[in-house]
Amino acid sequence: MKTSHRMLAVGMTLAAFTAGISPASAAIENIDGVALAGGGASTWDAQNPNTGSTCSDVPDGAYTPVEDGAVGGNADGFDGGLMLSIGGTAFVDSNDQGDRVGAQLIAGPELVNGMQVTTTARAMGTGTAVLRYIVKLKNTDPVNPVTREIELSSDLGSDQDSMVEATGSGDLLLTNLDRSIITSDGATFEDPLVSHIFFGPGTPLVKTQNIINTPGEVDEEDCLMVDFNVTLAPNASKSLLFFAELTPVTGASPLVTAQAGLTKYSAQKKLTGAGLLTGIGTKTFKSYLNWKLVAPRTRR
Repeated sequence: MKTSHRMLAVGMTLAAFTAGISPASAAIENIDGVALAGGGASTWDAQNPNTGSTCSDVPDGAYTPVEDGAVGGNADGFDGGLMLSIGGTAFVDSNDQGDRVGAQLIAGPELVNGMQVTTTARAMGTGTAVLRYIVKLKNTDPVNPVTREIELSSDLGSDQDSMVEATGSGDLLLTNLDRSIITSDGATFEDPLVSHIFFGPGTPLVKTQNIINTPGEVDEEDCLMVDFNVTLAPNASKSLLFFAELTPVTGASPLVTAQAGLTKYSAQKKLTGAGLLTGIGTKTFKSYLNWKLVAPRTRR
């Protein structure tokens, strides 16, 4: 049975309210027509479902908040980035309608393998090209806990030329201890460099569980696939917080620029200073499983 326009509008308004957006300022739009504008003259174009990915773990397509991605006129960062699967099933918005306000787009909620999934993509208005991606997960079972593998997959625009330029530990080998990775299209440096930030510093409750595929591997050389193990108590809601950053290949040292850009993810104070927590209510800080965010103390 198709959802009526009235029911859809009510549902999308509720999604906007729970995300801290004024319902009056939110607009329902076809996801495929949304391109968010962010810092560094960047654009982040959503697609639902993605039709260009060759990554094996999302063979039927999935919603992507960035199908291509561009910064300063330097395009083709992705062929479908930050796609999700929940327990092996791809997250797709069944109505193909997103809730947009300014540079932010909400997709979902959708019930996927026992978890209700709502995503919020926001092109940050900072000096660099950053997309913040929040994945809210809810266990709708009032009695039983639920555990699922949450997989994050990006098909890179660098295609068969994809290679790892750096990981969080400073070497070229991505492990589940690395909080970040920078990739490129190799020596040509035609596509923008792409940075993924998987989890925060310190001791968050959830970190990367498995590295399923690293760019540059023989079989799926353009695919970055990692997963996270998430357990939710009955009726509980928690979130995962990811960042993607594009670095243009203009200038003398784009890799140095990309590496310097990762420093803002090294501490909550730097995240705040860079404006990357803008719009996130401090009361929700504890809900983020892969970042250990601490709400500031209030004076009495």
